[in-house]
Amino acid sequence: MLNAVLAFRIQAGIAIGITTLELFSPTEKVVTATPFDSMQTVQVMSEDTLGDVDRREALEAINSLCTSTNITLARIIEQPEGINTASWIQRYHFHHDPNSQADLIEALREMRSRYDGPKGAIAASLNSPTVLVTTAVESLSTIEAFGDAALSDPDVMALTSAVLDHPKTWTSEIGKIFHP
Repeated sequence: MLNAVLAFRIQAGIAIGITTLELFSPTEKVVTATPFDSMQTVQVMSEDTLGDVDRREALEAINSLCTSTNITLARIIEQPEGINTASWIQRYHFHHDPNSQADLIEALREMRSRYDGPKGAIAASLNSPTVLVTTAVESLSTIEAFGDAALSDPDVMALTSAVLDHPKTWTSEIGKIFHP
């Protein structure tokens, strides 16, 4: 599946963004993330893809390899640091009540501003009540160090607690990055 997704992105001329293979998650996933300058750009790319029989067939071939597919359209609130050179990524999906999104984002921004480690992207889904946090790192030991701090450093523990007051549920996954 990973090779099919990478080939599709090359064939479609998608030279920005990343593709990841989520190795450490409840299920194996291939995730692509493509930043767009505007909704108009998203619309044009979507119409170009759906209007091209070869691209549509390539998407259908990829979908046939999957147990499920999902497309999330999200507004980036905070840009990630180090995404262009990172080797690994950790994603958090915070599923919240629609009325708690602003408080969750504020808590995540506070954590981001006070945490000394890599600064993750914060994005709000436009098609589900989910806030995504994506942190790009060079090695898995950086993710391990954050996990250790979240369990032992009182400041990080307090920030983590403030974030977790807002979502109903959350999930996390770690993946290997494949740059275009």
